[in-house]
Amino acid sequence: MPYTLAAEARTAAAQPGAVQYAGRSRAGGRRHLTVRMSYDEYALGRWPRWWTTALRPLLPKQLNRLDRLELRTLAAAPFSAKREVYRNSPIGMTRRLADEAEWDEEALERRAEDLTGRVLTRWPWREQEVVVPPDSGAFRWRIEYGPWHTETVASQMVLNVAGALLSLDPTNAGRLSGDAISSNVHSAMRYPPGTTVGRQTLRAVPGHDQYVLHPYARDYPASAERCRKMGERCDLRVEVELDETSLTQTFWRFVKARVGGVPGQKDSWRGGTQWTSPVNSSGESIGIYVGTDWLWLYIRARETQGSERRAARMRHYSWMIREQMGDQELEGNLEKTSVEGRTLSVRRRWTRDDEDEWPEAARWIKEQHERLRVILAGAPAPR
Repeated sequence: MPYTLAAEARTAAAQPGAVQYAGRSRAGGRRHLTVRMSYDEYALGRWPRWWTTALRPLLPKQLNRLDRLELRTLAAAPFSAKREVYRNSPIGMTRRLADEAEWDEEALERRAEDLTGRVLTRWPWREQEVVVPPDSGAFRWRIEYGPWHTETVASQMVLNVAGALLSLDPTNAGRLSGDAISSNVHSAMRYPPGTTVGRQTLRAVPGHDQYVLHPYARDYPASAERCRKMGERCDLRVEVELDETSLTQTFWRFVKARVGGVPGQKDSWRGGTQWTSPVNSSGESIGIYVGTDWLWLYIRARETQGSERRAARMRHYSWMIREQMGDQELEGNLEKTSVEGRTLSVRRRWTRDDEDEWPEAARWIKEQHERLRVILAGAPAPR
């Protein structure tokens, strides 16, 4: 039964963090719906420990995201208990939650992409050309009034600043130490270089091999701020100058420079999800997702309106992907993705903030794009 959400919002005193709406169906009936987070206290025990310890201050920012919202009347409960309720929901976007086996980070990313795609089909926008300076991504840093040092890699800057602080005063090791993996210096005896704790990889501090740290941050400004904070902990001023170009945009430009990019790529590409220009006469294109931990490629239909013909074409391409690209990790429910107008995804793990991985990632994107292009240009799909 379709709902229209009225503007009559009632603060949910009984459910902090939830907002209730009086929804009217087109048939005239009234039903109260709740806009709630689809992540609750039951999940805390299953998610990585660092969510509930070192990174607890980031939880509000991670929780308040589009992909975590749902329309429902169900109270807080474990995801396994909610699935059957979701499956029988009269609301399509809530019903689709039941297709997920677990409610984890990967499921959230899929839901975010799905919801964002639906939003963009209803509120289209024209991409604005952005002029980016050719030396974007460069850094300069110095300690107090010392000489400026130029860097091109954010993670290397963090390592070099830590090394410089330790060289100035070895006792700074104590000031930079702590329990949290993400923001502190640690002993290499406990965590040898290259050790991965959760999803955080520790690297040796230059010139001080007895120490390691996790040098990656979510973006360039965060890396710069981390360097400044390390200086403050040592009672020293660390100055950092940087270009504000986003890390993802810088990676797209790296792909273009390194392997020639992909058809239709623009210098203004900034976001994680992009689509190439049409590949065949049907207007299909190749979608590329650049996340912090995953790279995905898939074939995307031209039409935004669902139809059996569109689903049949995507189903056909997915079967070809299974046959011809079985050496890659494939993801997705074939029937579900076909109905949504896309194919199974080809994916691989990576660490976006580790620029050492960029050359291999660029090559992989180019190779998988070419393989998908060959599939699209091969045997004709059902029409």
